[in-house]
Amino acid sequence: MTDLDKIFIPFSLYLTNGGCSSVAERATVARITGVRFSPSALLNEVRKGGKALASPPEKSKMVKVELRKWRFENFFRFLLLTLNKSYSKEFSTNFFGYLFFQGIKKIFVNKDYRFAVYVNNEFAGSVALYYNKGKYGLGYFILRKFRGKGVATEASRKMLDYGFKELKLKKITAEIDIKNKASNRIVKKLGFKKIKENKKEKEFFWEKRK
Repeated sequence: MTDLDKIFIPFSLYLTNGGCSSVAERATVARITGVRFSPSALLNEVRKGGKALASPPEKSKMVKVELRKWRFENFFRFLLLTLNKSYSKEFSTNFFGYLFFQGIKKIFVNKDYRFAVYVNNEFAGSVALYYNKGKYGLGYFILRKFRGKGVATEASRKMLDYGFKELKLKKITAEIDIKNKASNRIVKKLGFKKIKENKKEKEFFWEKRK
């Protein structure tokens, strides 16, 4: 350690307010960790108005999106959501309708491909390719806690890859409420093209080809 370092270590830690309780302690930590503070480094840090040079940058939490096999427990979670006042308006049917169309009916007739969406090992919603009159349409439902974080986009991208690569589909459609700006932006971002507008149902029809 040079004489210059002995002067600038405690001085720089003092100015940038490190995590220790005193200047002496901060200087000791810097010496033990091997961090060296020079005049130029200090000036750069001060100009940026950043934290102490000895403090490592806080790592942002990575969002890992996974698609897992759809299980009965996931269906039950969604069934309960239809009774939740904050979510019920987002479903096209009520508790009994969901119980029949997504539960009982699917036992006998089911051509859909549905997966549970998990974010960092936590259940976050569902994504699916729904069968309707010879076509498969993309659909998803993400819990509010995970919205605005790119989860719907990434889950849909994985679902599209599954449809085109595993199921060998030639095209995948999407029917989205005109007022649902977020979902319309997502499908456009994923390469869908707007085919038409259903003014009666107030929906946009989208299509993506392989």
